[in-house]
Amino acid sequence: MARRQARPFIFLHHPPVELGLTLLDPLGLEQPQRLIDVLTRHGNVRYIFFGHVHRDIAGTVAGIPFSVQRGLHARFMLDLVGDEVVEQAPPAYSIILIDGQRVVIHSVDFLEQWPLWSPATGQRVR
Repeated sequence: MARRQARPFIFLHHPPVELGLTLLDPLGLEQPQRLIDVLTRHGNVRYIFFGHVHRDIAGTVAGIPFSVQRGLHARFMLDLVGDEVVEQAPPAYSIILIDGQRVVIHSVDFLEQWPLWSPATGQRVR
């Protein structure tokens, strides 16, 4: 029986790819292409997770899916043509479910309080 090759997940702090954020892109990895070349050469990386930019972002680099979670501190407002500024958005954390072929990311804005409604009754429960 052939042994199934593990497909690793990569967890980083700094982005290994430009995100189109003029203020933050210069703060990514110093030599991102070197990392991407290694990952591409091995060809088995399943997913890349990273932070540092305090925004919810998803995409691909060299065919590898990636995501960024917002974080517990203020985020940068999205401005793709000028300079980003910091906004006092609510902090969030993410729960990442990984099993088999599935990667699911749930973002939780834990300080916001919104009304809750029962899908069964249509009644407000909080």
